[in-house]
Amino acid sequence: MEASGGPSTTGLKKVRLTCHAWRRIVDESRLLFDQLAYTIRSEDLDRDFAPRCRLPVYSVSIFTSNFIIVNHWWSDLGANLSHLYLRHCHFSLPMIAGMLRQTPNLNNLGFKDIVLLPPVAWNGTAVSFRLEKLSHFSLSNIPDPLAKLMRRLICPRLKCFGCAWDVSAPQDDEQLIIDFFRDSQDTLKTTRLTPTVNMLAAISSLNRLQLQDVTFWCDSNQIEHLLNFTRKQASIEKLSLLDLALPELVVLQICANLPALTHLTVNLDYVPIWQPSSLFELAPNLEYLKVNIMGFAKFATHDNYREYRTKTVGDFRDCNAPRLREINLTDIYPSTNLQSFLRQCPNLHTVLLDLACDDFSNLTSTLPLGQLRTLTLRSLTILTPLPSNLGPYENLRRLVLYHVRTSKATLTQLLTACPNLEELVLCWIAGDVQVRLICERFARLKQLELHQCPITDRSVDALLLADCRARAADPARLLRAVASGTSAPAEYDQVSVR
Repeated sequence: MEASGGPSTTGLKKVRLTCHAWRRIVDESRLLFDQLAYTIRSEDLDRDFAPRCRLPVYSVSIFTSNFIIVNHWWSDLGANLSHLYLRHCHFSLPMIAGMLRQTPNLNNLGFKDIVLLPPVAWNGTAVSFRLEKLSHFSLSNIPDPLAKLMRRLICPRLKCFGCAWDVSAPQDDEQLIIDFFRDSQDTLKTTRLTPTVNMLAAISSLNRLQLQDVTFWCDSNQIEHLLNFTRKQASIEKLSLLDLALPELVVLQICANLPALTHLTVNLDYVPIWQPSSLFELAPNLEYLKVNIMGFAKFATHDNYREYRTKTVGDFRDCNAPRLREINLTDIYPSTNLQSFLRQCPNLHTVLLDLACDDFSNLTSTLPLGQLRTLTLRSLTILTPLPSNLGPYENLRRLVLYHVRTSKATLTQLLTACPNLEELVLCWIAGDVQVRLICERFARLKQLELHQCPITDRSVDALLLADCRARAADPARLLRAVASGTSAPAEYDQVSVR
């Protein structure tokens, strides 16, 4: 099991069935036990329902199911449960309260898109109950009575709280969210939240709260409150501000407010030239940077998106980011000084470019390909052939080409220059010839994804043959290949070679 990197869930179940000794090894090993998960989909959970899985699983996910009667099986399943996630489910308040009382080891709890069954008005909502070990809790699109019931939870170890809150819905009580933050301010470190102005003001006033990882879905009316929030929460290390285009000066002020900032995800208002040298100066500890320019493109539909994409030139002159590990740029056309900047980042290993350009043929002069381990190119065009002496880029382990417009010859040239790939994702551009090349050249390949590629059953046959040869040479090697939306026969539309 060590040689193959650990068994899959299916393999673990088979190991457990081998004999009593192996069953005891799996059940008593937390490392192995934590890999066991159970999923229930589209079921009526009534008297006739019995879980197909009788193992003491640690994780249960239930989708699109109706909870009618669960008493006869839930107590056994919930006793060891650590993770519980419910989505598109129907249940009553007394039932979910009873289920949670039978999960004393619950660590992670999530509700999304829930519909309540009668009785909706239930006196038990006034009863508090404890989940001593709960550290991660998320709510999204749930009825107000369920939110009030969840408010009765006592979670003395809560570290992460997330809530996608419909601020336009009149029944949503923002005070419930504020109460969660107030009661958990001594332990809470991470939040994913759609905040209102009142929430931001209340959270900012909590003196003992020291958040480290924050994701907000905001609007333009909250900018001043966001600035005040970052001034009060100087402990933040990771910050993602989504659904909101910020002026560059606001982003710089946020960086100045957060001296410990290491991860930043922001959308910028359109500027013709973006010079991030001041950003790196104000946030010298940045390890991850994701920037998206939101200009006219945010008003365009998917069909005419390319027509309306803005073009912002990224000028990386005088930039210094010695701790940078990953950079993600969308709708920013990098100048040639990007390469010299990235070469000065000794820890850099990942680059994603989603460019507003018609021809990105200066790929090799813009990116330090020999330095990277992961490269993602998205929604761009490479018309001019690449240099004949391309590569080899022996450090590159993961390559993603998503909606890249280029010739098959250029694609073949780029793939040939990356001999040590372990993961490869291609959309639109790979054909049977490229798949055969992949099968022949990439001895380290573990995962291959082909989306909307014009391949046939010849590619499937080549993948099956390549996997058989690889496993004959090295039994520990696993190759997972997935093809979707291709021109292969229907039975090959979802292919897994393991």
